[in-house]
Formats: sequence, C-alpha cells, structure tokens
Amino acid sequence: DCLACITSAVGGSGSGVGGGSNVNLTATLTSSSLGGGGSGGSGSAGNNGFTQRNCDNVKYDPDRQLLYWTVQPSQSGLSKSYVLVWDMSPAAIAESQKFPSSRIGKQSENAGGNNSKIAPLHYPCSIIQIPSGDFVLADTNMISGLKHPSFPGSAYTCLAVSKDGNISLIASDCCQQQKQLVSSAMSLKKINETASVYHHFPISAMKRSADEKVLGNLRFLGDDFKLRISNVVSSYSRPDVIVLATNVGLVVVTLNDDALVTGSIHSCFTSAKANSTGFIGLGNKVLMVKDSSVYKGKLHFNETTMTPNPIGNLGYKDVVLVYRSPPPLHKSVGFQARPVRMPPRLLPSPSGNFLCLFWHTENRYEIIHSSSVTNAARKSTLDEGPEYSPAVDTGSNVLSFAWVGDEDVFALLYPPELNKNDSGSFSKKKSKITPRVDVEDDDEDNAPIDPSKYKPRVELKVLVGVNKEAVEYSLSVAAATARFLGTLSLRGRHSPTCLFGGPVLCVGSLSQDKESSQKDGMAYFYSRRLNSEENDSRASSFTSVGPPLPYPDLVVWDDDGKICALIVGRRIAIYLSDPPNFTLLSTTYLGTATESDAKVQSAKFLHGVLYCTTQTSVQCIFLGDLENDDVVCEVDSYVLASADAPLNMVNSSIQPHAQPIPLIRPSILDYLHGSLLVSTITGVHAISLSYPLIRIGALLASGHYTRAQRWFDTIRTCHHEALANFLDRRGFPEMAVELPGLSPQTLVDFSLRYGLTERLMNAIEQYGLKNFHMIDMGRGVNGDGSSSQSILVCIGAYLLSQGKDSFVLHMANVCLTFGESGRKDAFTLATLLIGYYPSDARELIIRSITEHSPNSRPLVETWPVAMYIRNQLLQS
Repeated sequence: DCLACITSAVGGSGSGVGGGSNVNLTATLTSSSLGGGGSGGSGSAGNNGFTQRNCDNVKYDPDRQLLYWTVQPSQSGLSKSYVLVWDMSPAAIAESQKFPSSRIGKQSENAGGNNSKIAPLHYPCSIIQIPSGDFVLADTNMISGLKHPSFPGSAYTCLAVSKDGNISLIASDCCQQQKQLVSSAMSLKKINETASVYHHFPISAMKRSADEKVLGNLRFLGDDFKLRISNVVSSYSRPDVIVLATNVGLVVVTLNDDALVTGSIHSCFTSAKANSTGFIGLGNKVLMVKDSSVYKGKLHFNETTMTPNPIGNLGYKDVVLVYRSPPPLHKSVGFQARPVRMPPRLLPSPSGNFLCLFWHTENRYEIIHSSSVTNAARKSTLDEGPEYSPAVDTGSNVLSFAWVGDEDVFALLYPPELNKNDSGSFSKKKSKITPRVDVEDDDEDNAPIDPSKYKPRVELKVLVGVNKEAVEYSLSVAAATARFLGTLSLRGRHSPTCLFGGPVLCVGSLSQDKESSQKDGMAYFYSRRLNSEENDSRASSFTSVGPPLPYPDLVVWDDDGKICALIVGRRIAIYLSDPPNFTLLSTTYLGTATESDAKVQSAKFLHGVLYCTTQTSVQCIFLGDLENDDVVCEVDSYVLASADAPLNMVNSSIQPHAQPIPLIRPSILDYLHGSLLVSTITGVHAISLSYPLIRIGALLASGHYTRAQRWFDTIRTCHHEALANFLDRRGFPEMAVELPGLSPQTLVDFSLRYGLTERLMNAIEQYGLKNFHMIDMGRGVNGDGSSSQSILVCIGAYLLSQGKDSFVLHMANVCLTFGESGRKDAFTLATLLIGYYPSDARELIIRSITEHSPNSRPLVETWPVAMYIRNQLLQS
C-alpha cells in the first residue's frame, strides 16, 4: 500500500511534482532537494516539468526495503542525473513521523483541502549523483537499483546505455546513508553521493559475440551503422542479463565479465556434533564481509523460518566486527577511491583452521585464523590464554588461490614477472624495488634472461603454527606463519590461468584466439610422488599425475578425497580417484531444462551428496553404489530450488518438485537443522530438505541408515516401487526388499540379482506360489519379446544353486495344481531334481505329463516333449 501511494503521488497530473496534497510530500521533497520550482499541490507545473512518465523510474527493492526514483535531465531540465533513495523499513517510516511539515499543511488549507491533518515528510536517506559521460539518459536507457550479483548487498547499482549502445555499470555505496534520517531539506545536501563507473561493455565486444547474444543482424553490421536503443529491461531473477530493444532487433547481453564473477560472501563454522535431524552440520554462526569489514553473527530465525527445517531468508543477530581488511594500497589512487569495494571469495581451508579472503578484483589474498576471529570479540589476557592476531599471511598480484591437501598448504598463481611489449623489447610487469645501477656495468643489458620469467608461475606455501610461548615476548602475535615451499614445475603448451584446490591440485591452462574468440585449454593434476615422504610438501615433490582433461569451469572433491566432480559447461563428470587409477563413474546435466545458458556458480560435497548451483537454481546429486565395482554407478539429480519453478505445484509422484525461490547466484554453505544453507547477495537463505526422497538420500549418504528407514513410512505404498529403485541405485537393495508395497516380480528381481535367498523364500511363503506364477503364467517372456524359462523355473534353479533342494521339491509339487502351464513348470523343475531326489523326481515327471483337469488333455498328448519323455525315457 505504501508503494502504491508513493507511485500515485509521483504520477499525478496537474502538479509540478505530484497530485493530491496529502500524499505528494515525498515528491515535493524531491523537487526542493534538487532545486526545482514545483509548487507542491497547487496544480501548476513546476520548473522541473515532471510528467506522468516519472512513475516508470520508481523502483522498489523488497529485500533491502529501499525505494529508488531516478530523475534525469530529459525530464527535469537539470544538468545531471540523480537517484533518490528512501528507506521504507517500518523503523524509518516511524521515525519520519517525528518531523511534520506545517508548511504543507498550510498549503493544503489554501488549496481548499478538507484534510486538517499535517502530513509528515519522509526525506530520502541518500541522493546519488550519476557521473557525467556519453550516456543518453532517457527514460528507457537507465535501470536504477540493478541488483547485480557481483556487487555487495550494500551497493546501489545502476546500468546506463550510451548513444552508441555501450553499456556501463555504475555503483555507489548507500549502506551508510541508508541509516541516516534527516529532519530538514538542508541536511540532504550533506548526504549526496557520487557514483563511479565500474565496468564498461563496448558495442564492439557485443558484435564479436553476436552469434550467442543477439537475435538480429548485429554481427554483420558495419562500423558506420548507428545503433539506436529504444528500451532496456532486466529481470529480478537474472540481473546479470539485460535485453535491449534496438532498431535491428532484440539484443540479449550477459553482463558476465571475468572481473564481475564472485563467490560466496559468507562462511560458516563447522561443527562435529549431529543434530536431531541426523545431519552433521554447522551451528548458527556465520562470517560475513561488508566492504572492508568481516563480521561474526548468529543466524536469526523469525516466525517464518522456525526450526526444525528453516526456510527462507535468515536474519542476523549479535553481529560483531572481528576483522578489518586493509585497503588495496598496491592499486591506483582512482581504484582506491571507488565508493564500493567488491566482495572477496571466502575460501575455508580443509582443516577448518584458516579462512582465505581472496579479493579477486584486487588480485590480493588474506588468510585469517578462524579461532582468532571467533574470539576477537572477547577480551583475553595472558591468564586466559594467548591472544593471536587474526591475519597470518597476505599477498598481492595474485591471479588465483587454492588450498591443497589437508595440511594447510596453499597454491598461488602469479602473472609473468616480465612481459614483451609490441616493440619487441622486454619490460618488468611489476617492480617494487629499483636497484642501484652502476654506469660501468654495460654488460648487464646483454645478460641472458631466464625464459621462465615470461610465463606465469605457481608457488606453494604452508602455514606453520607458532609456539604459544611466543606470547611472552609479544602481547599479540600471528597464529601461524607462511613458509615458502617452492615453484611448481608445470606441463602443457598453454599458460596457466586458474587453480582448483583439493587433495590433488588442478591447474587449468587456457588460450583464446583474439580474432575468432575460440578457446582451447586443458586441465592437469599435480600430486606428491609415490616415493616422497608423507610430510614432504615441497613443490619439488609434486609431479603431474593422470591424463589431461578438458578445461573445467569448476573442480571439487569430497571430504575423503576419493570422489572428484569436474564441471565443464552443462556437463558434470564424477570421477573415482584410486591411485594410480582415475575412473569416470557417471555424468549428469547441470541446472534445469528452462536454463538455456546455465553455468555453474558453486559446487560442494556435503557428507556424500554433491550440491551444485547455477545462476538461479540449486540441485542435489546423489551418487550410486561406490563399494561394488561390478555395477555401474548411477546418479540421481533433483532440483531443490529455482527461480523458474511454478507456484503452488501439486506433486502426486515421489519425485520432489523445485521450490520457487528467487535466488541470485547462490553458493553452497552447509547444513542447518535439516535445511541447506546458500549464500547470496541478499543474505543467507535456507532451502528445506524435508521432502522424503531428498531426506532419505541425504541420510543414507551420511551413514544414518536407521534414521533414513524411519522416513520410509512417509512415502505412500503406491510409490514403493520407485523408492525401491532409488534405494537400489544407492546400493541398498536389502532395504528395498523390505518395503511392503513391492510387487512379487520386483522382489524376485532384487533377490536374484543380489543373492537375497532368505528374503526370497519368505516372499514365496508370504505371497504364495500362485501369485508368482501369475506374473508370466509360465510363458517366461523376456523384455525383447523372445520366449524363455518361466519365473518359477528361474527361482527354482537359483534356490538349487543355494542348496535349497527340499524347498524346490515342494515348489514342484505345488506347481502341479496350476493347470497346464504349472505342470510344465513342475516337469522342468523335476528334471533339475533328478540328481537330488531320483525317485521323487521321476514320479513328478510322470505326474506332470499324465495328470490333467477335467476340461483339458494331458501333456503327453499335446506336448511333443512329454511324448518323447514317455516313449524314450520312462519306458527304459
């Protein structure tokens, strides 16, 4: 209701800034703040010339409870563009009631209004000035309040399109101004902020990739062609994709520059205790990064996210500042002056002792000690224990970071020390120290240069804990120190571009043709030599292992270091690492069927289950039977949440349906009270795992078999066949055959394939041989339509191999009562029993070919096999 009221005020007719006098106070404030000449509710047009079209520039952000209004020169006659931001939270609106405006009340009386109440003024919390440039600041060429996933949640982001079709992302920090409440229009001038251009997407780059981005002929247009933009739109669920309506068609642009890609901005503290749901997950503590500060807080559950199985966006409480990252002094002054600092990737070490803040846009990393961070809010003395500084190591000019193994070893990818410029001369890419050069040393210029200095290098380091006695000499010391282990010897014809951590280090090498934009790359794995010592982590002890694989988008490992998931495009390949073998187990697809450009954002193994995320969806992948080498590892993939999922979907099958949650590039965190936590720019979201099939698969993968069996009762009997097949693919046929809703045919199939003899005999006694005979009526039809032995004959042959000859003899006698088809089964079983019970088997054969019902003839008269047996064998 509040949003509708404000929109009505902005779009009212007959006023310089709005319509009715009782709701136009926000628009009146806008006019006075920008220096316009609007007359409030007098009905005459002001100097700013606002029209009905202004309401198209009003946007509301429900996640941050912010209202944006973009005012452009083409509308207001101003020289610059502004964006006014209002805090529409209940607390801010209640605070605005303290500042009533008697001036507005007086104007209402002069206008003849009947409302004698004094309307309060709700001032903006921030006024952002758009930087001047070659932008065409028309109504349709700007998108205000764009929530791009690469920017932090505290940033205000705007997208502007120039006359030539060039796209720019503009950002400003509105977090601090959002909390400021002003009581007069004069104080608004103190909170004006100027935004900065962060990224630029030229039209030339769009033309080169027009075969994938454009529905039109943009790729084949000449350089002299003038592109005209008539409209720009974006989606809430995919803010990184915009659609331009141009004079050549629809242009679909993905704002997916390499510098914009970011990972999780939250990290959780793991716990070794199992909760009531059976999941070994984290507590309710979380680390978050805002600008340059690292905060520790607890996840807050409100009425809609009550435990167990919390759902939705989780809040925070008891938030405490635990670490402040220093500014990027190695960057230029202009870079440091940016109002918004791009969030880092949070990369926890496998041991859980350290956390890396990798500032990918700054090419800088920081490693902090987890225990020191958790205890930073509490004051500690020497009597209570040593006090450590959170930061243990830092570095700049780093292209990629990865943890290796579980001994706090990490790898760093550095660019070449020297580069070759266009003129053919060589120069240093970065030099911190300028050495003293003597005039007499003329031969130094002709000295040979190491060729390795022109290639990127990968260095290994290890974090070594300090001695606690060092606290006696310093009140605050680092919890660990980094020790250099050497430079890795790389293979491949392409330069390394990225690192993927795990028990085995993966180095990706990629090359791209500038003219055709075609990419060619491979991935190589590096591990310790077999003859190296167990604690030898030197780079010289590492060597390339296994075959090269296609260049991946992401590589992740499970907790045991045996299962590796390699994701390339939309294909997820799962490998089993059993040195010296590296075996492909299975493959599956990434994302949903509605995602045409699905790209992996994060992937993580949680207690045997692989969770993957795309731009808008979260899926889980259950692995097959890994213990049995004789069976194929079959995987099951289910979408847990998606922005494209239908609302109020009624699911009548065992297959779980996706939850309709508008997630923006989620990243997997951990379990919490039976839910899956994901990190987004709007906070931490909890995705429920209470669907029976998902809960059963997760509990089986984590080893909680008894708890998983309790969930069998929540699935209807008519779905037990599908559940049995699911359990079979997971490697638990013993649990599958105990389901009460299984058919006799399924019981026979499972028992014969997995040697469940006792369960098969119990099933025969439970259902009776008559029900098993009715499955195929003795015809024994294969799946391809060809005839074979009946199911009772197959059961009898299997039981004979298991030493159950007396039970088979009983089956043969019972089969004589099933008509002609049953007597044929009895005849076949009797021939198998000749070696066990010669006399009894001979009697069974005679009875099966001579006995008959009153309405039928004996087999000896109709069946050629029976005729031969009587004439040739029985008479001998």
